[in-house]
Amino acid sequence: MRIPGHAWLTQFFNRRSQSKDAPIELSAAGPTEGIGAPNAPDDQRLSQYARAFLEGTTDCVFFLDRRWCFTFLNRRALHELEGGFDLVGRNIWDVFPQALGTPFEIHYRRALAENTTQIFEAFFPPLSSWYEVHAVPVGPGLTVFFRNIDERRAAADTLRERERQLAIVFGQTMVGILHRDLNRQVLMVNQRFCEIVGRSRDELNGLPMEAFTHADDIVENKALFEKHLANGEPFQIEKRYVRPDGTVVWCAVNVSFVQDDWGQVVSTILVVEDIGLRKVAEERLLWNARHDLLTQLPNRMLFQERLTEALKCSASTGLKVGLLLLDLDHLKQVNDTLGHDAGDCLLRTAAERLRSSIRPIDTVARNGGDEFAVVMPDIGSEEELEEIVRPLLARLQEPFLYAGHTVSCSASIGVSIWPDHTDQAEELHKQADIALYMAKAGGRGKIMIFEPSMRAETHRRAQMRNNAREAIESSRIEPYYQPKVHLASGKLAGFEALLRWHDPQDGLQPPSAIQAAFDDPRLAVAIGQQIQELVLGDMRRWLDAGVDFGHVAINASAAEFRGHDFADQLLERLRAARIPSRYLELEVTETVFLGQGAEHVESALRMLSAEGIRIALDDFGTGYASLSHLKQFPVDIIKIDRSFVRDLAENPDDTAILQAVLSLGQNLGIATVAEGVETEVQVAFLRAQGCDLGQGYLFGKAAPKDRISELIASWDVFRHRSQTRSSIALL
Repeated sequence: MRIPGHAWLTQFFNRRSQSKDAPIELSAAGPTEGIGAPNAPDDQRLSQYARAFLEGTTDCVFFLDRRWCFTFLNRRALHELEGGFDLVGRNIWDVFPQALGTPFEIHYRRALAENTTQIFEAFFPPLSSWYEVHAVPVGPGLTVFFRNIDERRAAADTLRERERQLAIVFGQTMVGILHRDLNRQVLMVNQRFCEIVGRSRDELNGLPMEAFTHADDIVENKALFEKHLANGEPFQIEKRYVRPDGTVVWCAVNVSFVQDDWGQVVSTILVVEDIGLRKVAEERLLWNARHDLLTQLPNRMLFQERLTEALKCSASTGLKVGLLLLDLDHLKQVNDTLGHDAGDCLLRTAAERLRSSIRPIDTVARNGGDEFAVVMPDIGSEEELEEIVRPLLARLQEPFLYAGHTVSCSASIGVSIWPDHTDQAEELHKQADIALYMAKAGGRGKIMIFEPSMRAETHRRAQMRNNAREAIESSRIEPYYQPKVHLASGKLAGFEALLRWHDPQDGLQPPSAIQAAFDDPRLAVAIGQQIQELVLGDMRRWLDAGVDFGHVAINASAAEFRGHDFADQLLERLRAARIPSRYLELEVTETVFLGQGAEHVESALRMLSAEGIRIALDDFGTGYASLSHLKQFPVDIIKIDRSFVRDLAENPDDTAILQAVLSLGQNLGIATVAEGVETEVQVAFLRAQGCDLGQGYLFGKAAPKDRISELIASWDVFRHRSQTRSSIALL
């Protein structure tokens, strides 16, 4: 194919090669002009170069003479302008009349009239596309370089839209964002950050972070910042900012670093969230988790920590530790005769008297109900301990007035001494419990120090273990299933498997009748394994029968986690039964995180969670609750203990705790289940507060396996909402 105009292209490149400063002049010679002329080989070579250049460029190129006729089009132009072969010699405005009056005509004419290069972007109507155009006046005509920029413009439009959206988000987001260079000059900051720290953009320019960081956080924050600045790795921290008016704001801060092409940090980006309300709730919840709300004393969990600490210290000093367990006498009688307010007053009075009677190094706690406990470290002898305890008991026994009535405040005290009686903390508590039992059995209002002869309680607990062992060996353990309900819809969500066992003489018994067995690791594991096998067998039969039971939750004791293979064994049983893991939930109390074997719990729970088994934290808020457990372990569900649900309508403290726990669950993305739901008032409150599931007598008592299919088939949301507890109990 011969390309018209190649001769004057040759002359163009020839002249340019002779003098780079010579003016550009192109001949309007025809297609054969110049062939065979002097220096023809050079002209031909330059013509080849010019042709290679024009055909190799990624731009479209065409030439127009002063009559606006096409004289040349390269391949890219031929491809872009359909019918390119037929365009040579034709007038551009005849071929593309739609371009008349457009920037194309305006700039082309201006280029020739003013002898100036015109560079512009415009929409070309004939091809319905956008182009970037360079119109260059050359000699007798116009050389046009152009390229399609539809994709580039679309990308630019997309980028502008994203930038617009980003600007909106940046300005309206609830988190504060600050971007500063290493000289502390603000590159970007949104209004929310300024609100959080109480400073304007101008005030933040050059201001060191220490100027608005809480004094107690400066050293730690600075060390952490410098450490990560050195390696450019982002980090997260919770810290306190101080506003100019002295207001302290707790914030969660994400710090990231911007690096240049050489990996050097050039600026920092802070994303800051005000977590003040969450901190208040967490601190309140943490305090509640470690204290008894009625008496303000430490609860069982905090007391256990203090006892463990005292035993460790005494092991190094050689001094003794006294453990006191106290029961208030006749609390039930006070409740029955004067009301629960009087009983609460009795508990608060006893707590205050205990607090004021102990030494500064002692710890008094309320374990629950009418039971208190005191740990007394640094005791030299049993006689010294008795000298401390006697006035304490005398102070407790002083009566007090309530609503015109004289109320007795007597108590019974059981005492055990470490290491005289035992060198095991768990056994120390058992011995104090036995001594307390003997004090109450001996007429109440007494102090009893443990003696080895006090074994009656031991025998009773041993009988519990024997009953449990026989129940395991005779396969007299049976799971009963209590329904769990979606509070928002009333639909059946699933069941919790509860242990029952058959006594040959007394019939069906609750787990409390063999409670001591769960303190025996072997028995606890054997019971757990047998329950697992029975439950999985029931689930397999329901699946085979097409029964939509939702899920079944099983309980696991601390003893079951003390081995290394709990998770492996449970998963193997699931596989053997051909049951998908989504049908199973595992409920644990926070006692499994404490004591011997606790180091295996996290790995086991993470393995089970990774396989799709949901983890529920049972009895949350009853004394062992710790927010660190929600952070450390893969908890999917929080089960709120029935004690907080029972009195929510009358007890504002229970209501506050429920609201805090439910809010915590919602903020952390953890489902919540309320236990012990017995009234519609409770359901209405829980539903309004966003509680996910409910469980209790209002929805049904635990039922044996052969009644579950019928229960599911006959489940009627509206009937269950309207029935009384007694009628529902027939389910």
